[in-house]
Amino acid sequence: NEPFIRHFPQAEFQEGSPVIAPDNSGVYFTIRDEVYFIDVEGNTRLIAKLPADLVRNRPVFHISTTLTVSADGEKLLLDCHIGSAFYVATADIKTGEIKVLHRFARCYNHAQFSPTDPELFIIDQDWWHDIVSGEGFHFDQRIWLMNQSQTKFEPLIPQNWFNHGSENCHDFFAKDGN
Repeated sequence: NEPFIRHFPQAEFQEGSPVIAPDNSGVYFTIRDEVYFIDVEGNTRLIAKLPADLVRNRPVFHISTTLTVSADGEKLLLDCHIGSAFYVATADIKTGEIKVLHRFARCYNHAQFSPTDPELFIIDQDWWHDIVSGEGFHFDQRIWLMNQSQTKFEPLIPQNWFNHGSENCHDFFAKDGN
């Protein structure tokens, strides 16, 4: 009812979309290989940093494209593009621990936690260009369901093969988890 606008130039995010904390106390955002939190007063703190043994001197193109918080408020979901590899990982908000869930040989991004199930998330298969050859690749199945325990990885709508009668390409969870 009483919105206010604040400008925080120190929170200039790059690639990924920031996310408002579930308790409205501030915003999580990414810069390079790090995740930060900024409160409504402008106080900024580091939440997590990709470990050096994961980055291995490769360029980090992004750490997240669509930053989301798990339904239990404990983790942030990361979809990283590091060198020529793509990863999905979680960052523990309290400890800063990064846990890589899976490494992909093709582009997956726009990962989003379910708003009702802290284990479940969606991740998109996307088009990309190989950073060495420049060759372009398209995707077949856009939206995939995954879980943190890595027992689920399946296309959301298997019959929707992109460019073969299907053009679904933007996705989100509804508030009720559907």
